[in-house]
Amino acid sequence: MRRRAESVGVSLSVSIRCEDFLLSHEAVQQQPVADVIIANPPYFKLRAHDPRALAHAYAVHGQPNIYGLFMAACSFLVEPGGSWCFITPRSWTNGAYFAAMRRRILCNLSLDAIHVFESRVDHFSDDDILQEAMITWASARASVHGEVLLSTSHGSQDLTESALTSMPVREVIGGGQEQLIALRSQTDQLDAFSATFDTYGLKVSTGPVVAFRAKSSLRTAQGKNTVPMLWMQHIERMRVQWPRNKKQEHIAATASTAWMLVQNAPLVVLRRFSPKEDQRRVTAAAYVGGLPGAVLGLENHLNYIYRPGGSMTAAEALGVSAYLNSRVVDAHFRAVAGSTQVNAAELRKLPLPPHDVLLSIGAACRPGMSLAEVDRIVESALGLGNHSKRRRRANG
Repeated sequence: MRRRAESVGVSLSVSIRCEDFLLSHEAVQQQPVADVIIANPPYFKLRAHDPRALAHAYAVHGQPNIYGLFMAACSFLVEPGGSWCFITPRSWTNGAYFAAMRRRILCNLSLDAIHVFESRVDHFSDDDILQEAMITWASARASVHGEVLLSTSHGSQDLTESALTSMPVREVIGGGQEQLIALRSQTDQLDAFSATFDTYGLKVSTGPVVAFRAKSSLRTAQGKNTVPMLWMQHIERMRVQWPRNKKQEHIAATASTAWMLVQNAPLVVLRRFSPKEDQRRVTAAAYVGGLPGAVLGLENHLNYIYRPGGSMTAAEALGVSAYLNSRVVDAHFRAVAGSTQVNAAELRKLPLPPHDVLLSIGAACRPGMSLAEVDRIVESALGLGNHSKRRRRANG
């Protein structure tokens, strides 16, 4: 860097300090000191009582990740008109854990541009890193209007081929206390829908069986008082595949376990965690009956959708499952969810089409059908078929 600077007549001085940045005088004092900040911070979670978390409590909620504290601390250090640039995971753009940090950054800085790497492995080709990453540029200037430039690439190799688009700031940064950041380069196809699961009397919950706590009630073989126990491995797109003879696939149905068992009735079951590089954000299965017993066990690595005090119909379960597995919903979650996992809170906020449209989707679906069939049925029911085909051709 010095040689390069000298070649154009610039004197460059460099200071390398072997200390913890988050505990440094500059980071703690929060006074502007830099015209430009460029950073690739470390990624790992901190304990709530870690000195770094305590020093930056203004950006902490729950269990903080150290990279979020770097981003928040540096947002104070940019001189007016200066620039701030970070390459980080996407997870900071949504979720409660990063809400305080987002508020602080967006109070101090204005977003200028965002680049998203769609691959979780191809942006740091020389390192063993598995993260959906993004580069964020911001300026220390007061602006609540204007545009944010958005771009995407698969990884670092096709950066020069990235197409630029822009979105109004108000459409990128959500309102309310959470100030979610939506990474979408076009209008969300679900924007026209205002219903949610709550609108239709449906609830999203997490599977109540915590394996290590229910260890004494789990069984490897069917018994007189057992019922099926569902794990993530049993959930495939559009169907429940049970048994697999790989885990303790039965649970005792007794007075002591009654509180953790759910009604054996049509419902939608979703994996809370997706495999690495999975094709879609959501893996949802329509369970329409067929397993023995009056109740079922659902492990807590699953979410499920059901109707409290009643029962979903088979058409509802199939329709909701197909909708969740569809390309349209996948695009929505990729835009608004910073993590590769879709949690129950995000599912509760998901815009849904009219109830009769969900039923028409369900009537055209069957358990175990392919994603291509799901996409065709869902996009046709939503009136998006021709638009989606044109968009796929445009995106190659």
